[in-house]
Amino acid sequence: MTRSIFYCSLVLTAGLLVRPALAAPANSNLTGLNKSLATWKTLKAKCGGNYSYKIRWSSFVGFGNETEIVCRQNTVTQRKYREWKSGPGMAIPMPINQPKPKDVTWTETGAQIGTNKKGSPPKTLDELYAEARKILATKLSTHQRLYVRYDKQGLLQSCFYVDTRIADDAPRKGVMISSITLGKPGGGTSKPSKAKTINLTIADKGKTIKANVGDTLLVKLKASPSTGFLWSPEKLVKTSALEFKSRKYVTDAKGEPMPGQGGKTTFTYQVVKAGKAVISLNHRRPWEKGKKPASTFTVTIEASGKAPVKVPVKVAGGDPKTVAAAWLEGLGAKGLVLVEKGPAPGFVGRKIAGRKSTMFVYSKPGWYLSLGFSGPITPKTPLKTLKQSFKYIALNQLPTPGLKIEGWRIRPQTPRSSFQDGVEFLSYANGKIKLRVKTKFFALYGRDTRVMLPADAPSPKGTYFQIRKPFSLDLTIEAPMAMKK
Repeated sequence: MTRSIFYCSLVLTAGLLVRPALAAPANSNLTGLNKSLATWKTLKAKCGGNYSYKIRWSSFVGFGNETEIVCRQNTVTQRKYREWKSGPGMAIPMPINQPKPKDVTWTETGAQIGTNKKGSPPKTLDELYAEARKILATKLSTHQRLYVRYDKQGLLQSCFYVDTRIADDAPRKGVMISSITLGKPGGGTSKPSKAKTINLTIADKGKTIKANVGDTLLVKLKASPSTGFLWSPEKLVKTSALEFKSRKYVTDAKGEPMPGQGGKTTFTYQVVKAGKAVISLNHRRPWEKGKKPASTFTVTIEASGKAPVKVPVKVAGGDPKTVAAAWLEGLGAKGLVLVEKGPAPGFVGRKIAGRKSTMFVYSKPGWYLSLGFSGPITPKTPLKTLKQSFKYIALNQLPTPGLKIEGWRIRPQTPRSSFQDGVEFLSYANGKIKLRVKTKFFALYGRDTRVMLPADAPSPKGTYFQIRKPFSLDLTIEAPMAMKK
């Protein structure tokens, strides 16, 4: 985005998507597209062809990317790209001591536009409408499903199809726009505010900080957990303008930390609505509950702006969380019991780059789990060696028999993204493995996959849920296991 381009306050986001049409008749979809194109031509004339749009994709395990295309007088003048290796989704198991992958960002202008292989192609909205028309003219097979969506003003947001045989992160063929921003004919004189990150330290103690809805607050304080003293947050009231997200400690040590060596604890909060809120943190030993904290940190947040739009969701038999809670209650003391005899290819293995370790992934609709080993595994590896080499199992996705909510992805959550305890290898011979996993989940999580959110936007209420209730898992799985050819 060049410095001479500004935007007015008209922002169209995928969080406002309405009227999804799933595999509707071709003539109906074509009529809708023609009507949307007429709307776009009118708006294009009003903004002088000055606009930008974003295309965002993220995996259910957290990594993803986003491309922003900036147009002036309906010509692409800039292309921005960012790619992240982790996010709010489920953590990807990483070998011990392996550095976290760095995010990738770049910006193209002028003759550079289109030179990078990554990112969505530099197209105008007119070209995306033409692409959508080709998608509607495509004859789909029985296992392909069409999705067509428009926003409240009638502009195109999605026109793509997916292979229904793939449960997670199925490739999408067609047009997927997460947000559109229209400018003014002369480039405009205003720009919509973007969510920002506000960093706070001990120097901000007692201050009043102004923030906007959508902003992220990071409170970073010095800490030394080995002394027994920990920073702990006071619980926010239900009507608070803030939402607590996470707490993370990072040591200052470059190598093996020395006893008593300190670091920093970071508390993350999200501004979810307008109003005043107070962040209060206490520095104390957890077992000394009767004593006053050794020190405290308090800061007042004055938040302004509009709260995210609520997306109403209707499900037969009640809202998704109620349906899921009833299913969870019905499991009883036995919990979730699964017996799986997987067909080929079963567990598919690959070597971890730069290490001797190996990871095997079992993936099919409703299933995604991985096994990690410290060394190579072949069909001739003895069962004893396989057990000694075992490092972790990660249960990223498991089926929930009897619980199916249209458009929602449901997954049980383990306390840790990967673990060793409770895994028993029953047999391994001739490239076929049988194992049993007995563990406990701490929660059941659900997300509405029909809602595509713009970059950095908090999830609107009604598009997700988390039921924090421990329940057991007893999984027996038998399947082939071999390295990827």
